[in-house]
Amino acid sequence: MPPASAPSSAARGPVGEATRARGRVARLRGVRTRILVGSVVLLSLALGSSVLITRQMLLVRIDERIEDEDRRVARQNSRRAGSLIDEMPTDPAPRRHEACLELSVEELLRRARPLPPREETVIEDLTEEEAEAFFEAINRD
Repeated sequence: MPPASAPSSAARGPVGEATRARGRVARLRGVRTRILVGSVVLLSLALGSSVLITRQMLLVRIDERIEDEDRRVARQNSRRAGSLIDEMPTDPAPRRHEACLELSVEELLRRARPLPPREETVIEDLTEEEAEAFFEAINRD
């Protein structure tokens, strides 16, 4: 008896290819494949949802920190403003028994003495050159 040999490529033909294709499809429909694909999909969903949940938690924590810092700064500012308000007088107008260092414009003009004309200004013991230098210094703007 002749030894059994592998079928030749002519014996495979289109029927052999179809049988192999059906075998591949059957393997893809197998229980192991379904379990593996289901596990991968489930793991991907779990990973994606955990990343999104972690991101949301971090954003909430950052928002809380920012709000805490804003509250702290607002308290500091209100304390500072409160101390400034406490220092401010409630009645800015001076009372009769208090002295006021500010004078109105009219009062300043009333109290001011105008300079005499240049010709009437006499400075004793000055030479002519010193007098000219003095008047130049006065008239400088």
